[in-house]
Amino acid sequence: MGKILKGSEQVARAFQIMAKAHKNSYFDDSTPKAVHVVRVSLLCPPYDWNCQAVALLHDVIESGNVTAKDLVEDGFDLDIVKAVVTLSKEEDEDYDDYIQSIVDSDDELVINTKIRDLYDKLTHVSTRNMPLDDDRLADLVRYQAAWLRLSIIAEEKGWIESPLSLE
Repeated sequence: MGKILKGSEQVARAFQIMAKAHKNSYFDDSTPKAVHVVRVSLLCPPYDWNCQAVALLHDVIESGNVTAKDLVEDGFDLDIVKAVVTLSKEEDEDYDDYIQSIVDSDDELVINTKIRDLYDKLTHVSTRNMPLDDDRLADLVRYQAAWLRLSIIAEEKGWIESPLSLE
């Protein structure tokens, strides 16, 4: 491992890793998955480099192309790597168990990144011009419940002003 990336350096490197990990990766409606990830990062406060880096990296381990070891070797701080790992859902992991692991992390960066991720899914990804079948409706309900649960926790801890503060 070389030097630890800081500030905008880590965001620039996170963007490069994300772009490579999500190259040729699309949602069912042909929207590039990278677009979702960038939107999540844009919900971070300006100059909150850790938030932006984690937001950009939050899906790269799930993509199967990047490991926690890769991120450490690329120079990311261990707190960022830990957050990305916590945000990575295992393929066979139950969604409720996954959300509980995020709650159990009691990590402001992890919880707020997941809130931003869910917010984007609810406002963009899940509302694309696609049929609303039973599976998509179940996803929307699940995302809404997780978003509200995490938002209430973040609000109670003073990490965000209210569950609607990202609007």
